[in-house]
Order: sequence, then C-alpha cells, then structure tokens
Amino acid sequence: MLFAEAVYIGVDPAAGRRPIAYAALEADLQPVALDAGDLEEVVAFIAGQAAAVVAIDAPHSTARGLLAQPEIRRR
Repeated sequence: MLFAEAVYIGVDPAAGRRPIAYAALEADLQPVALDAGDLEEVVAFIAGQAAAVVAIDAPHSTARGLLAQPEIRRR
C-alpha cells in the first residue's frame, strides 16, 4: 500500500499545565489512544504513527484572570 491510513489525533496542551492530554481515533472513529503525558511523550506518540492528522486545541488568548472577578463570573 502506498499510503497508510491516517490516525486522527487531538492534543489539548491545557494552557501550559501538565500533563498534556491527547486522544487518537481511527478513520472509523474507533479509539486508538486516550492518554496524557509531558510534551516528549505526546510527540513520541505522534511520531510513532505511520500517518496522522493532528489538531492542537489552544485558547484564543491568555485567560488574564477574568473569571477571578465576581461580576464577570456571574455573567
């Protein structure tokens, strides 16, 4: 086979907090992995795939502590 079937991987770095969560699915949506680890572990998992489509979840901007303000939290 010329191309390996891709694994679809989602990575949530959790705004720099450890560990980094990731999930991997086959094309038919069967789970391959659901795990968490440090950056090196996540990169090693991704690098070990023959073919992968990877999506990284990231915040639009830093939280800036807005939810710590009671009036914003109430909204």
